[in-house]
Amino acid sequence: FGDYSIGGTAGDLLKPMVVHPLLTSIEAVLQRASHELSDTGMLINDQLTMPVLPQTGLLVPGTVLRYQDDRATWRLGIVDSINVASQFPVLTQSLGVIGHA
Repeated sequence: FGDYSIGGTAGDLLKPMVVHPLLTSIEAVLQRASHELSDTGMLINDQLTMPVLPQTGLLVPGTVLRYQDDRATWRLGIVDSINVASQFPVLTQSLGVIGHA
């Protein structure tokens, strides 16, 4: 259906062509092009453990989170998994977070 590039760029860096049998309409192709063009950089998977606080509650998958990693670097990530554990009187949540390196 066409070649797409990120606005404001020369469009000279090519990604591999994507072919899928369900890409049959221009709307589907535009959505897939948006996904492919935004998929850049190396991703990291972090594991965070923190108490469940009244101010935050459970941080469910899809929550955008700003946190400090082990090297005191501030990162922005998306929660993709959660595990809740109870050791009376403390309730803790272990989070899987995906972010950019």
